[in-house]
Amino acid sequence: MENEDLRYGNSGERGAMMDELEEDLKKVGRLDLIETARFAMERSVAPSTLKAYSTADRARRRLASACGLEEEADFSLCLYVLDAMRKRRSKSTVATALAAFGFVSGEDPRASRFGLLGAALKTAARTVPTSNHDKATRESGLIKLIEWGSREGASKADLRIAVLSLISFGALLRPSEAVDIRRDSVAIKMGEEESLIIGVTVPKAKNDQEGKGRTTFFSLNSGSSGRIAWNKYFQTVITAIPSPFFFPSFTEATKGMTTDFVRKEMKRACVEAGVTPLTPHCLRGEGATTSIEEGTITRLCI
Repeated sequence: MENEDLRYGNSGERGAMMDELEEDLKKVGRLDLIETARFAMERSVAPSTLKAYSTADRARRRLASACGLEEEADFSLCLYVLDAMRKRRSKSTVATALAAFGFVSGEDPRASRFGLLGAALKTAARTVPTSNHDKATRESGLIKLIEWGSREGASKADLRIAVLSLISFGALLRPSEAVDIRRDSVAIKMGEEESLIIGVTVPKAKNDQEGKGRTTFFSLNSGSSGRIAWNKYFQTVITAIPSPFFFPSFTEATKGMTTDFVRKEMKRACVEAGVTPLTPHCLRGEGATTSIEEGTITRLCI
């Protein structure tokens, strides 16, 4: 497993903490609780966040090693953050590096002697070019991608990524939520003027600690590119490929796609469709922005 060391293995203070806990449990004859402790560690953050932490921590360690530093040295984090800023990396890159170091070490890196780290987090966004998020570019790119995926002669894979983009935008789905949608979680009914009202239920969102779930509705007008793609998807995938997943794997229908595969497919689709690169996660943000612009209450979009 890619993140095994970062979860509860030989990485930093958390790895040492688990080793020490195992010894203490052994002394009191309760080694049966070690799996419970590991479960708690594993579930303390979402799997997608854990993967981001693992990637950031490996990058920091590589830079430290290249500069002749101990990989666990506090200064390696300071070095990595400054290097990221010089290379005009995004604020999220800096924030993830800090969070990953804190997760591994069990300490808040900004509370250390490097007060510069807190300042770096606040100013990193000012060192990178702003993205173009204007409504016209946002919607035209998505529409063009959907039209490309539902064109005559399009493959099932093209159609699948187009509809996944559509539903991510309309139902404000994270990539991990989109790939995990089950067919019985999608409700459809007719609306006014032959529009299609679609409700997508997410049983447990990433930030849904109480497990209440949420259902998000969006509509597709009759004759729209989204409606055409939706109808084609039902004809060529939903009715033709038995699977519990709304977006099944074409190699093993009992399984869904992975988020990594979706990112690769999205990159491919944007290149072939000739649109400004989109990511699965940005579609959720862009959908929320559009909803807010059209009057939806902000708390319902985040």
